[in-house]
Order: sequence, then structure tokens, then C-alpha cells
Amino acid sequence: MGGCVSVDIPCDQVVSQTHRCLFGDGNHIHMMKANLEALDTATRELRERRVDLSRRVSLEEDKGLERLAKVEGWLSRAESIDSEVSDLLREEPTETKRLCLFGYCSKNCISSCKYGKKVSKKLEEVKELLSKGVFEELAEKRPASKVVKKDIQTTIGLDSMVGKAWDSIMKPEGRTLGIYGMGGVGKTTLLARINNKFDKEVNEFDVVIWVVVSKDLQYKVIQDQILRRLRADQELEKETEEKKASFIDNILRRKKFILLLDDLWSAVDLNKIGVPRPTQENGSKIVFTTRSKKVCRDMEADDELKMDCLSTNEAWELFQNVVGEAPLKKDPEILTLAEKISKKCHGLPLALNVIGKAMSCKEDVHEWRHANDVLKSSSREFPGMEENILSVLKFSYDGLEDEKVKSCFLYCSLFPEDYEIKKEELIEYWINEGFINGKRDEDGSNNKGHVIIGSLVRAHLLTESETTVKMHDVLREMALWIGSTSGKEEEKQCVKSGVKLSCIPDDINWSVSRRISLMSNQIEKISCFPKCPNLSTLFLRDNDLKGIPGKFFQFMPSLIVLDLSHNRSLRDLPEEICSLTSLKYLNLSYTRISSLSVGLKGLRKLISLDLEFTKLKSIDGIGASLPNLQVLKLYRSRHYIDARSIEELQLLKHLKILTGNVTDASILESIQGVEGLVRCVQRLRIINMSAKDLTLNTVALGGLRELEIINFKISEIKIDWKCKGKEDLPSPYFKHLFSIVIQDLEGPKELTWLLFAPNLKHLEVLRSPSLEEIINKEKGMSISNVHPPDMTVPFPKLESLTLRGLPELERICSSPQALPSLKDITHCPKLSLESFQDTSSLDINCALNSPPLTIENQKIHDRYDRLETEKKKSCFLYCSLFQEDYEIKKEELIEYWISEEFIKGERDEDGSNNEGYDIIGSLVRAHLLMECETKSSFFQIGFTPAVKMHDVLREMALWIGKEEEKQCVNSGGKLSCIPDDINWSVLRRISLMSNKIEEISCCPKCPNLSTLFLGDNDLKLDILTIPQFITHRSIEELQLLEHLKILTGNVKDALMLESIQGMERLARCVQRLWILDMSAEVLTLNMVALCCLRELHIMYSKISEIKIDWKSKEKEDLLCNSSPYFRHLSSIAIYDLEGPKELTWLLFAPNLKHLHVTSSGRIEEIINKEKGMSISNVHPDLTVPFAKLESLRLRGLNELKRICSSPPALPSLKNIVVEYCRKLPKAATESFQDTIKNNEDAE
Repeated sequence: MGGCVSVDIPCDQVVSQTHRCLFGDGNHIHMMKANLEALDTATRELRERRVDLSRRVSLEEDKGLERLAKVEGWLSRAESIDSEVSDLLREEPTETKRLCLFGYCSKNCISSCKYGKKVSKKLEEVKELLSKGVFEELAEKRPASKVVKKDIQTTIGLDSMVGKAWDSIMKPEGRTLGIYGMGGVGKTTLLARINNKFDKEVNEFDVVIWVVVSKDLQYKVIQDQILRRLRADQELEKETEEKKASFIDNILRRKKFILLLDDLWSAVDLNKIGVPRPTQENGSKIVFTTRSKKVCRDMEADDELKMDCLSTNEAWELFQNVVGEAPLKKDPEILTLAEKISKKCHGLPLALNVIGKAMSCKEDVHEWRHANDVLKSSSREFPGMEENILSVLKFSYDGLEDEKVKSCFLYCSLFPEDYEIKKEELIEYWINEGFINGKRDEDGSNNKGHVIIGSLVRAHLLTESETTVKMHDVLREMALWIGSTSGKEEEKQCVKSGVKLSCIPDDINWSVSRRISLMSNQIEKISCFPKCPNLSTLFLRDNDLKGIPGKFFQFMPSLIVLDLSHNRSLRDLPEEICSLTSLKYLNLSYTRISSLSVGLKGLRKLISLDLEFTKLKSIDGIGASLPNLQVLKLYRSRHYIDARSIEELQLLKHLKILTGNVTDASILESIQGVEGLVRCVQRLRIINMSAKDLTLNTVALGGLRELEIINFKISEIKIDWKCKGKEDLPSPYFKHLFSIVIQDLEGPKELTWLLFAPNLKHLEVLRSPSLEEIINKEKGMSISNVHPPDMTVPFPKLESLTLRGLPELERICSSPQALPSLKDITHCPKLSLESFQDTSSLDINCALNSPPLTIENQKIHDRYDRLETEKKKSCFLYCSLFQEDYEIKKEELIEYWISEEFIKGERDEDGSNNEGYDIIGSLVRAHLLMECETKSSFFQIGFTPAVKMHDVLREMALWIGKEEEKQCVNSGGKLSCIPDDINWSVLRRISLMSNKIEEISCCPKCPNLSTLFLGDNDLKLDILTIPQFITHRSIEELQLLEHLKILTGNVKDALMLESIQGMERLARCVQRLWILDMSAEVLTLNMVALCCLRELHIMYSKISEIKIDWKSKEKEDLLCNSSPYFRHLSSIAIYDLEGPKELTWLLFAPNLKHLHVTSSGRIEEIINKEKGMSISNVHPDLTVPFAKLESLRLRGLNELKRICSSPPALPSLKNIVVEYCRKLPKAATESFQDTIKNNEDAE
């Protein structure tokens, strides 16, 4: 049949299947509704149990426990089945609608049967899961993670320190590492970096434990931190320290651990904590941070790592990161100010972060200017400084062991920023202030003082060199803050040192201050008479005082320490100084004091008197007047010890330290015979002596530290070790003698006696032409036979050896030792250097005529590496472009640096660039440049300040510059043409100066070339001729130069000069002026207009009168600080001038250094008395002519009769030349010869 399909199914199969679906065990259709209800009920119960269980687990986890894996598995399965049941139940409406025959059958039996089967199976799964969802324990203690990472900001300059620390930790033999450094330097940040590195790097440690110890050491707190890290703190919360220690020990013995202890102030007892000691066997380690190096020793650290402040570049990078880009891009001046502020932090990360954060929100340049001013004048007033920086650093101060040590530390803040304080000088202050007792060793040193210095250095409150200590500027600010805010009377300090004061400020609270420092200023006179009942220390050293009024000292009854040193114009003291009845310490060194005033002799309590480098000629009466004197320093004064002064000195029964000068061999012998006196001698200068031989007794001069032998004619220097009343000592020598200078010695061919100074550190032998060797072999052996074995090895501790001007010197000794401590040697031409090639870290300066370059602890290259900025390094390398021994004018060099953009072009009112001079100064102080003076032409007056490079240093600079700065230098040779091997394409700087190059034939491509020197050659150049004299047209051209700062030029027309002076902006640029071929009735020079004039030449001119004017178009008549004058004018040359009979107008150049007057036939006197008085009546500051004049040349002045009617002392005069001045009496110039000699002696 067409549409039918026949299916043949056996009847019994159909019946059997239908029966099973309707009535068998698998009746899933009939049981569907019941099973669905049961499944819904079971699932709700499962859901409720899951929620309850999750809540209970959360509570356990809040206690620090970790859920059990079986609980986590059950919850996961329950959540999964819940989701599956929900999916199943969504099909329920469809499947139940298909049921028929009272639920026994379905319209789709196969589908309903399958669904019912799923429901039945899921029900069984839910029931089974419910049966397993009963737990006695839900969670357990969580195992400790290996590392807990620390959140730290981006760090600068720490990578190398992290590397060093990591290497130390990973060394198998290392057990304990101590990281030490001053507060705020970044020790905690470094420790955090190390902690996090354990999370990144593959290592064998089981656990890293971080513990903060802090100043208040509490073992319970340390134990609790360790237990918390080990997840055992709660169960042991109420246990004793002993039980906690036992538990910690039990756990850590089974682990390889790293214990990081942050901020230790003293050693911790590991046994009390319960930490097993790290050994090479257990492989565990301890790393700790501390401010004190002593703690490293007390903790028996195997390795110590010192953290220093950041370099200038690193500090600037960190500061920029903290401040952020937005403020720094707002204004170019902000960037400049930001760099200045960064430098004021001196590389201390704590200060950089605090100040940087405070400035990060400031985008107004005025706010940055204000911040810079605050940090410059009183940085503790800067927002956040006290609470975030000073208070943190104060912990180091609070940790000092006693109040005396704290007072010693605060005392160091009386000195200016970056001041290097001599240790011995500082200890003298402390002794006299009563901080430490005055007990001294046999060499006069005070051990307690050195112990305190050591403790302050180890606490990183001071840094030290061999003989000096210094304070970090931020620590100094902290000390000043303590001294000004402390409620303790003994700590009240007022410090205004090194701030360019010209007079004593009015805001000093004299009545309450305990210590006042006004040192290193420019104070010329004292006009106040304060009442100071509590004042114990007053520093007025390093000022310009010429005298002190007597009333100033009348009300200082408690003053103990008075320092007036380095006031080089101070000639005497008032008699009223005797009213300082409590005074114990008085320093007058480097003054012009020439005698002991009556008042000085009344200071009966005086213990220490320093008169070194003074003009003092006599100490008569000192023994009776100052009976308690313990320290008397006369070294380099004008007093030479004689028989009379020996008697005076013997009256000083308490004398412990004496320094002085001797010119007579018999007197020196007498001194050595007075045992109580000679043992006090620490510093001795033997000068201008002529004798057959000289004997030095090692027993008598047992305390000698420094010896100078100057201008000495003698056959032999002998050493004696005999002592009256005692047997010969077995091995006597100068135990404390560490420095010897021998200069202009005539006679001896060797200095074998130096073997008796085995602790010598510095030896300098100059201009001694007869010397052939230092240690003679035969004499050396004879000494070693008598005194074995102490003195067989010469100079075992010698660090600096200078041998210069010794033309016959061939050897130091016949079998030279390695000189293991030698760091610096300047040698002579016949001396072989092979003796020293095995000496490590030795710097050899091969120079005959150059001054010695002293280096300590580093090779030559380290001088360059220690420069703070890349800018300074580039400036230094630039100097190597000049040929050997070239004297580079400072101003010329600075102009190159400005053009190369090494430094900014900012200038002072006189056109000078302070930053350039600052860099030159730093290079000189680093011994990378030497200062000198140069005279480049016949017409130049005086000498121009210059610098030059030592040849050895120049070779090093050429080597560095070739690679780092891409320099090629062929200067000062004999090149006749430009070499072919110059790689023009890559070079940045090329110097071919000072050769004999006549023509240029190459056409190089130089994309990178920034400097090319071709000066001082024989090139034939077609030069564009420019006008020789300034004209109206050139004035118009010059006015178009709006940025002009410096102008030098020639003028021959008086009206033209008047026009220049009328244009104030242009006139202020004039630094060097030549007036030539001028013919005028009157020449007027305006001091206001020509305020920056430095050098003036008047030549071949006919002028009746030269007048000075100080009027300004835009202002009223100026009385510049009541005294108008040419402030910067230092050189004047007058040549072939017709007309004037006098030059009184020169009074208006009080800073004049060089004056040349030549071939001016009508001049009768330099300063006219009447005109001088009329000037002084109006301008009293200008009464003394030529106060700073150094060179005076008067030549071809036929009518000259006098320089001035009452000639001044000309205190600075160094050179005077008078030629062809027939009418000038000899007496007029002889009065200046003593001045010249005194100045030469001073130099």
C-alpha cells in the first residue's frame, strides 16, 4: 500500500518492557513525583548544612586556622550537586505533564523513564553527601608561608648593596651579617629588599622570619613576633618566656631558617628568645640592622656591611621620583630649586623622602623659593622636619650611654656645616668644659676623649678621618634642634656659624645661652656689651676682628672656653679680659698677637693657651701669672725658646703639653736636660740652626709627635737613649713621633737616625742637596745589632713620602722593604721607582718641581671617581685638552664650561659665575687641579688666577676622556699639519692647540664635535678687521645684545666714554677698559655705571684731571653702604699720562691689588694730602690708601716725590719696584720692606 510502513516487533518483547516500566523495581515513572519531592527536601537540607558549615569554617579561619581538605572537598561537592539538582528540577514541569494513568505511564515513556532514573540517582547522591557532612574538626593551624613579602617603594642606589648582602648570606661559611649605618640611611629598606628577594630567588631555606626589635628591647615582644610568623602565637599566648623559647627552639631546630632582625640597639641573647645559633651544619642565618658598629661586634657578626648616604646623582634621582613629574615640569626654575633642595639633604634617604613628599603638591615657584630659603636659614622649621626626620634621628642621640657623651655630641654642632674638627682640639674643649676629666697619657693624649669619639663614630653620629671628625648636615641640624629646644639649661646653644654675618646679631639671647658660636663669619667689630651669667663657651674664631672692646668681657663670669683664633687682623686684647675669672681655655692661634697683655696674665684658672702661628715674641711672666697652665702652644710663633723662657716654663708645675721653636743647639740640649719640661714637648720646630752635630734623646723627648727641621747646617744628627738615674733601655725609640719635615738641610748625606721613629706616617724631605740616601746600610745594621728587632725594618707604617729637590738622592735604602703602608710618594730624578713597584695602592707622583699631591687610602683614579657629579667629572676632563703645564685662566675655563653646558650661565653682578668657581674649588680640594697665577701678556697688570694639571693626573684624564668623553688631544706637540688618524666622525672634543700647524687641508664630517681647539698655531688666517675703538655705531650694535653680561674694550674719545657710562645696562657689563690716545680737559669715571670694572688701563693720553662721580640717572646720589667705590677694580695701569700731578682718585679703588704707574713725567705724588682729607670727610671708609695692594710698580716718574704724605703700612704688599724716580727718597720705600718680609714669612 502506497504510504504505509510495516515494522515487525516481537510481541513478547513489547510486553516485557512495558511491564518493567509500570510495575518493576525500575518504575522511575511512577516514583518520579515522590523522588522529586524527596530530592527537593534533601537538597534544601544539604544547602542549609553547607551554609552552616561555611560559616563555621569562616569563624575558624578568622582565628588564623586553615580549613581541612576534606571539609573543603565536601563543600565543593555540595555546591556542585546543588547546581546539578537545580538544573534537574528545571525540567520537572515538562516531565510531570507527560505522566498519565495516575502516574504509572507517560506519553513519552522512554524520556520520562530516563528523567526519573536521573532523579532517583541524584537523590541517592544527595543522601550520601548528607551522611558524610558531619565533621568534628573543620580547620587546623595553617602552616607558615616561606616568605611574607614587604611593601616597599621604588628604591634608588640599593642594587649593589642588595647584591653584596645576598652574596654574604649565601656564603656557606657565613652565619651572621650585620648591616650598620646612620639613622634614615635606608637599612630597613635594604632588609626589606633582602626579604623579598627570598620570595623571587630559588633557595633552600624553609622560612624567612622578620622581627622588629627597636630601642626598647623586650624578649617577649620578639618571641611573639616569631610565634606569630610560625602560626603558634595564640596557643602560647599565656605561656612564660621560657616555654615560648623552648617551643621556638623545637620548631626552628627542624628548619633551615633566615632570621631578619631590624633596628637592633644592643646585642640580643638568642638563647632567651629560643633561636638556635646558626652554624655551617644547620645552614641557618641571621641578618640584622643597627645604627651602631659596636652592636655588630657584640652580635659576633661574621660579616659587616656599612650603608652610606646616596651619591649626589642617586639622591637627585630619588628626590625626583618622590616629588613626581608634574611640579618639576611646571617651571624651569622649580627644577633648579629642586636640585638645590635635594643637595641640602646630603644623600640621606629619610630626608629626601620626607622633604620630597612635602614638595610633591607644590607647583608654584614661590613655594619652592620659600622652601629653599627655609632649608638654607633654619631647616628645622620646614614642614615635617621635626616630627619625621629630626625625631627619628634623635633616637641615636637618646641611645648614648650617659649625659656627658650627649653633651660631647651637641658640642660638635657649634662648628659650621661640613667642618672637619680636629680630634685633639675637640677633646681640649671637652676637658675644659668639664665633660671629661683632664687625665693624660705620657704623650699628653686623653684616652677618655678618644673613647667618646669612637663611640660617637660607631653610633654613626660622627664620621672620622685619621685626625678629624665631621658631622652629617642633617645630624647637625638635629643637634641644633636639641640644643635650641631642650629644657635642660646645660644644653642651651645658639649657633650662627658660617653664615656670612658682618656683625653680631641682635636676636641672640645672651642671658640664657650656655654656648654661643659665631665662628667662620665676617665680623669686623663688636659693638654690644651683653650680660651672660650662664655662658661657658664662646666661639669667635675665623672672623675679621681687628680689636675687642673691654666692656664686651665684663659680664661673662662663667665663661670657660674662648676661641678667638684665625682673626688674622687681631693685634691685642683688652686689659678687661682679666674679668673672665672662670676662663680655662683660650685660643689665639693665627692672630697677630705680639705680646701677652696685662689682662691676660690675670687669668689664674687658665689651663690651655694656644699661641701657635702668632707674632708673639716673649712669654716673660707667664710662669707666675698662669700657674695652672697645662697646655701651652707656641709652635710657629715668633718666640724662640731661650734660657730665660726655660726658667719661665719650669714654673708651670702642671704643664702637660708644650709646642715650640728652637734656634740654638745648646738650648735644645738644655731643654732635654729638664726632664719635667721636655716630656711635655709634642711639636718641635728646629729652625735656622748651625751646629757641628745635634743630639735628640728618645727618652727625654718621649712625647714628641711632630718634628720640623728647617734651614739647618749640621754635620750629623745623633740619637741618644740614655736617661739620668736609669740604666740604658733595651729598645728605645720615638714612640709617638708620626710626622717629620726636613727642609733646607745642609751637610748630612743620609738620615739613618729616622729608624728610631718606627711609627712614622708622614715624611717630607725638601731641598737638601747633599743627601744621597735615606737609610745607610752600614749604619742601619749597627743600629739593628744594638736594638733588635724593633728597628730593622725601616718605615713599616709610612703612608706619605715626599722627596723633592734632592738632586743627589739615589736610594731610600740599599735593600728597600715593601713599605706596606705607603700611599703617596713624590720623588726625585735619580731615585729609582723599582723599589716601590710591589707596594699596593701606591700613588707615585713623578715630579721635581711640582708640589706633592697627597692621597690617602685610594689610587689616583679614585680622586676622579669620588667626584659627586658627572658634571664635575666632565669639567675635570675638559682641562686635559690643554697641553702639559699649561696655566688655564679660571675665567676662560669657566666660559668653556658654560658654552659646553656643563654649568649654567648665571652670573653675579660683576659677571662672574659662582658655580664655575665652586667646581674649580672642589677640583682643587680633591687635588685634581692646582691653583696658580698666570700673566699672559706684557700689558696685563699683575697676575690672573689660573689652574693647572699635574702631568700624571693629565695622563689619567686623557685615558678616561678618550673612552668616556670621546676626546682626542694632540696639544703642545710639534705637529706641522693635522694628523690623518683622527676619527672626526665620533669625537666630541679635539685639541690641536699649541703646535706648528700652518694650513688645513682636510674637510672632515663631525656630527658630534662640540669643542675644537686650534689656538696657538701658525695658521695664516684672513681675519675680518673690526673697529679698534668703541664708536657711536658700535654702541648702537652693543645695545642690541640684550643678554650681554661681560664687555671689554678700548675708548679714545671722552664723549664716547661719557655716552657708554650714560647707558647703565651697557656700562655695567664693562669689566676691562683701555683708555688710549685720549686728549681731554677732564676725564670722569662714574662708579655706579662702571660698578663691575675689574681692570683699567690709561695709556698715551693727555688729561688735565681725572674725576670720580657716583651719581646715577635713575637714583639719588648713591652712598653704597655710606662708601661708594669701585668695588671690583683690582688692577690699574697708567702709562705715558700727561697732565695730572697726583692720582688721589685712586682712593676710590680700595680693593686694588696691582698698581703700575710708568712714564708719566708730571706726577709729583700718588695721594695728595688735602684731596685725600676732603674725600675722607665725605667717605670715611676711604681714608687708608691701598689696604689690599700686593704689587706696586713706579717707573720713569721724574717728578715723583712721595707716595703719600703719611705713608700707610700697606699691610698686603708683596712686591714693590721703583725705577728712575730720581726725586723719590729711598726712605719712602724702605718702610715697606718689613711689610714685604713679614708677608713672605706668613706665606
